[in-house]
Amino acid sequence: MCVFSRPSRAHLLSFESPSERNSFLSQLVATHPHIKAEPESLSDAMNAWRNGLITNWEYLMILNGLAGRSYNDLMQYPVMPFVIADYSSKILDLTDPATFRDLSKPVAVQNKKREQHYINTYNRDARAAARCCPVLRITSPHSTPTPAACYTT
Repeated sequence: MCVFSRPSRAHLLSFESPSERNSFLSQLVATHPHIKAEPESLSDAMNAWRNGLITNWEYLMILNGLAGRSYNDLMQYPVMPFVIADYSSKILDLTDPATFRDLSKPVAVQNKKREQHYINTYNRDARAAARCCPVLRITSPHSTPTPAACYTT
């Protein structure tokens, strides 16, 4: 279980069994009512988010937790979506749809030039696959802190 005590503090707790974890969590929430326990399942998390019981950030952190991602492992660090498309304005207009990226497309194909590049790459790879070569769809995965730190040092 990962416990966030402050915005910059995360503690990884390990228990012998799920029942021991649940007992600890029940006692923690009972003695500290301001603490929110995370939903146990994706369905619970979605319902809590849809009903406004948790913030977008909390929802994303729950998704990352359910996927086994944590601040405690640099190779499995939480992933946050890129949602902003406008990186040049000094002040973002949050009412303008052009401020946000098109979430129906991967980050790599947000403009027409890049999209055409990936369409061409896809078609080239599909021809290669027809000749029995493996196909790699998008070649720019998200980064994690460890490779980024190694690259910058």
